[in-house]
Amino acid sequence: MSSIQVICSWHWLTGLLLVLSVFAGCQRRAVPVSEAPPAIIDAALLEALDAEKHQSPTPQAVPDTLPALGIVLIFKRTGCFGKCPVFEVRIYDNRQATYHGMMHTARLGWYETEVSEAWIAEIKAATTQTAFFALEDFYPAGGTLIPDLPSTFTTISMGGHEKTVHNNFDAPQALIELENWLEAAINSLPWQPSKQD
Repeated sequence: MSSIQVICSWHWLTGLLLVLSVFAGCQRRAVPVSEAPPAIIDAALLEALDAEKHQSPTPQAVPDTLPALGIVLIFKRTGCFGKCPVFEVRIYDNRQATYHGMMHTARLGWYETEVSEAWIAEIKAATTQTAFFALEDFYPAGGTLIPDLPSTFTTISMGGHEKTVHNNFDAPQALIELENWLEAAINSLPWQPSKQD
C-alpha cells in the first residue's frame, strides 16, 4: 500500500469516528424526575481522582445557607453538527427561574417560572451525592475540546461554594447522570413565556 493510500485511509477512519461521536453526543437518555438524584460517586472514580490529585476528593456537603439573591444553578447545553438542544437555564435563590431556548428545544425564546424550596433542596442533595465540588472543571480531564460535539456547562453556587464544570465528552458517569437528572427536572417545571421575549 502506498503512503498516499495509508493517509487517505487514516483520514477516512478519523472522519468516520468523528461523525459517530457527534451522533452519540446528541443522544441523551431522559431520566424521570421522580427518580432519586444520582448515586454517590463510585469508589473506582474516587481512587482515580485521588491518584491524579494526590488527595482524597471525598464528597463535600453543601452548607445550608445560600448567597442573598444569587445564582443557585446555571445549566447550559450547546449545539453540535446534529440537532442537539441549545438552551440555558438560571435558577436563583429567590426561587425565580429563567429558561432561554435557542435551538432544537420544545421551548424557543425566553420563559420563566418559580421553583419550590423543595426543588432547590433536591439540587443541593444531588450536588452533594455527586461530589460535584470534587469534579474536574473540564472533561475530558487534561484533554482537548472537540468543537463539533455538544457541551454541557453546569454551574452550582451554594453556601459560598461555586463551581462550573464544562463537559465536552468523556465525563464520569456520576456527572452525566447529574446532567440528565437536572435536564429532566428542568423540563418538568411549569414554564411560562417571559416578558423578556
